[in-house]
Amino acid sequence: MHEMGLMAGVLEVVHESAVENHIKDVTVVRLRVGKLNGALPDALEFAFEALRADWQEIKQAELVIESVPGRMVCLECGLDQEVSEFGVECVSCGSWVTEVRSGTEFEIVGYEGFPSEERGQAS
Repeated sequence: MHEMGLMAGVLEVVHESAVENHIKDVTVVRLRVGKLNGALPDALEFAFEALRADWQEIKQAELVIESVPGRMVCLECGLDQEVSEFGVECVSCGSWVTEVRSGTEFEIVGYEGFPSEERGQAS
């Protein structure tokens, strides 16, 4: 399951940023995940739940995944269409000369959290 490796990388980046920015309590981690990139949202959520306890700043965080649909454009007729897999012919003209425009993303959009002193005051 490559989602464990992906999520370990995400958590490492969030951890490093949180430490650098003096964030002691990350509440939300936000990702953009394209439907064509091969990462399964359920497996990412499972990996997040399994790994987040290892990171002090992240152990109480919630994972929010924005799903990005796959889109391709036909380079013959110009049709822009949603697709669920690579290598799909154009539904308009039947051409295989297409270009993927979206759906391959795997991005950390950001995270939300509190500095330790701010969180302590809110309690």
